[in-house]
Amino acid sequence: GENTAFLCEPRNGHALLAFMFSRQEGKLNRQQTMELGHHILKAHIFKGLSKKTGISSSHLQALWIGYSTEGLSAALASLRNLYTPNVKVSRLLILGGANVNYRTEVLNNAPILCVQSHLGHEEVVTLLLEFGACLEGTSENGMTALCYAAAAG
Repeated sequence: GENTAFLCEPRNGHALLAFMFSRQEGKLNRQQTMELGHHILKAHIFKGLSKKTGISSSHLQALWIGYSTEGLSAALASLRNLYTPNVKVSRLLILGGANVNYRTEVLNNAPILCVQSHLGHEEVVTLLLEFGACLEGTSENGMTALCYAAAAG
């Protein structure tokens, strides 16, 4: 049979992993920040508290990730999140204070909106625009998000 000595409820496991990342000394890297966001969302630690506190659980989760790492913008623009975006974690990063106009390391240092437009990730483009991403932002070669979207077809 299967050894169940280390099994726990999934939500509890996510909570423990989120606490582990939160308590690490030093800065979390981009990958760890994305993982922290994932575990915060899956743990649902603040579920049901909004009625008692008057603060939504999404705001409490955003505060948690914002206090746990300084690399929110870098995580939002990480290669992993650009090419295989996690919309829910991206929203959490933005709510926590990530800069929606942050420049990436791809497409001539294009802003995140340009890269997501180029890749056709409509849901992420909508999210970035919802939080005020600049439509006129350009890469170092002068291309806007619309140019990148058109060039990609």
